[in-house]
Amino acid sequence: MTRSGNEREYQKGLPSDRTHFEFMKLISKFRYFLLLFPVLFFLSCGSGGGGSGTGEVLGGTEAGNPPALRTITGTVAQVVGGALLTPQAAVVANCTADTLTVTDTAASEANFQIEDDCTFTLSLAFEKAYSIIFIKGSNEYQTIFHNNNTALSEFYFVLSSDSETMNLDVVFFVGSRAFPTNEPAIHNDQDQDGTNDFDDTDDDNDGTLDTSELDCDLDDIPNDYDLETSICDDDADADGIADAVDTDDDDDGIPDDGDASGSETDTPCNHYTYSYDACDDNCRTTSNATQIDLDFDGTGDACE
Repeated sequence: MTRSGNEREYQKGLPSDRTHFEFMKLISKFRYFLLLFPVLFFLSCGSGGGGSGTGEVLGGTEAGNPPALRTITGTVAQVVGGALLTPQAAVVANCTADTLTVTDTAASEANFQIEDDCTFTLSLAFEKAYSIIFIKGSNEYQTIFHNNNTALSEFYFVLSSDSETMNLDVVFFVGSRAFPTNEPAIHNDQDQDGTNDFDDTDDDNDGTLDTSELDCDLDDIPNDYDLETSICDDDADADGIADAVDTDDDDDGIPDDGDASGSETDTPCNHYTYSYDACDDNCRTTSNATQIDLDFDGTGDACE
């Protein structure tokens, strides 16, 4: 059918059928997006993305998710004319330390400055054990802690998860040692049983008394708080003490270094040895109390 000129000009201003079809497909897709947008928005808000949902935000401060750091405060004693004074003394005095170094059981260190008024504030990750050394010039003072109400002293303390500031109060210095007025354990309650760790005989409520907790590398830090226990993977007699520090790896009664020479292989025992206290276990990781070595090659038959 022949169209007039006006009709042809009008048709030029309309989209073709194909263009019209593509346009409607685009509108249809956009419509689905509009329908899904509220759902996606709701899910994102409830997945811990910074909103008030129940998702866990690592290191956040939401209920049930305390911050990863805990604050420790204290004051070093002041010195006037050689006498130790408490910070409350109304005198101008010198602090007994200028800085302090905190070290965790993985040997990671952090240095902190002591303020002009002799106070200090530390922010440390909890659920770890730490030691503290105070420094004044070239002098160092190792801090001594009591982690329970026994007379035993330790070079480390445990920092448990808690929102309460751990206040050591005044730290006094005697010789090369430093002693906090308040023991850190007073501010800890690891098993949350209502009894602070200083008075609790089983801090973690695992059924093992604190005085009987395993220390596989014999560094005086229980395994639960020791970040460096890689040597403990080797324990031939499964006695809870790493072979590297165990004096009798196989628990057969024959010392690994029986002659106490510093070497466990320089004087191997054999079945003719008169005294096993003067020779080294010829088979350190396999029990062989008789030390039989028929070919006298220095290696016991039990492990050949």
